[in-house]
Amino acid sequence: MTNNTSSLLTKCQNAELLAQSTIYKVVVAAKGSVNIVAFVLFVFLGMSKAQLRISHPNTKVISLAVCILEFLVALDQSCFYMYEMWRISFPYTDNCDRLWSPYNLFVLRCFSLSCLNGINSSLIVLCIERVVCICRISNYEQSSKPVLVAAGLAAITLVFSVVTTFLYLPGVEWSEGLVMTSVLNEKNAGTYQATLYYLSTIEVLALFFFVVLHHWSLWYRKRIRGFKSLKQRIHPSHIQTIQPLSVKFQIEETIRTTSLFLPIVLVKCSCSALSYAAALVSSSIWPTLPIDNQMIIFEVVYINDTLPFFTVLLLMYGIGQMFCCSKKHQTCEITILHSSQKQEDYFIRLKQMFEAGADINATRK
Repeated sequence: MTNNTSSLLTKCQNAELLAQSTIYKVVVAAKGSVNIVAFVLFVFLGMSKAQLRISHPNTKVISLAVCILEFLVALDQSCFYMYEMWRISFPYTDNCDRLWSPYNLFVLRCFSLSCLNGINSSLIVLCIERVVCICRISNYEQSSKPVLVAAGLAAITLVFSVVTTFLYLPGVEWSEGLVMTSVLNEKNAGTYQATLYYLSTIEVLALFFFVVLHHWSLWYRKRIRGFKSLKQRIHPSHIQTIQPLSVKFQIEETIRTTSLFLPIVLVKCSCSALSYAAALVSSSIWPTLPIDNQMIIFEVVYINDTLPFFTVLLLMYGIGQMFCCSKKHQTCEITILHSSQKQEDYFIRLKQMFEAGADINATRK
């Protein structure tokens, strides 16, 4: 009982020491402001007339999932840092009131990690879905399975999140409040590092799938120079069951989607890799530093919390650029037809655009 009381008093004193750190307050205020700005920009983007110019229902579901998950991360981190700023700034009479509830901290951290797992799952599902649609060479309507894609995305996200939670869970001190905004302690150092390795593996896996899909689609598009050349490479017995226009549409839809999210994926994976690597290094030197220095180092190196800000900026830029193609300083835009118009007319317009692009590329070569 005496040891528990002494430990609690030490935590309360450390919480007060942390509250007196001006540098830590500046870091928390900066990261909180970045997430609040990201949250506001996401709301503005959602209420604006700008739309994701992605036509295929499957890719549209995945793209919207990425945007919604990033929005939820921004919301989670905004609440997190607003409370943290309140915790270290409010003039409490009892220093122990500054301690984090382990349950609240665990929920906020796991929710953010689950959303990041969902984004990685979206990239993996996107790669699988696009490869299936292209390689099966089915028509547009047959390849449209948004409900199945959404179910698969939810299932993979759930599996990744459950594994993350069970890795994150052991060793957490539930009986006492926490000084730091991390569940890391002497008891769970091993599982904490295992969690970081696991999250890094998912990041690398998602990046690999996405980059392979993007470059494979670019390579595939170069092979398609028109209906005649495509049919020459297909066995005559399969020509009746294959619709070359649908193939070209699937390829262009894939490139359109990957071009929008490629900068976001690169920024996300870079931030995550730097954050996880720095967290591993900083966790090994924490015991030798004062509590305020520990938290300053942790918040500075863990830049994964600022990811929604960069994501929404890249989205706002990409949405305005992705549906335009510059050909000799001239811009052409694909007009998405209303559902009441015939799909054949839309395919004809796509054919004209794709063939014109292929002719230009052939001329340049």
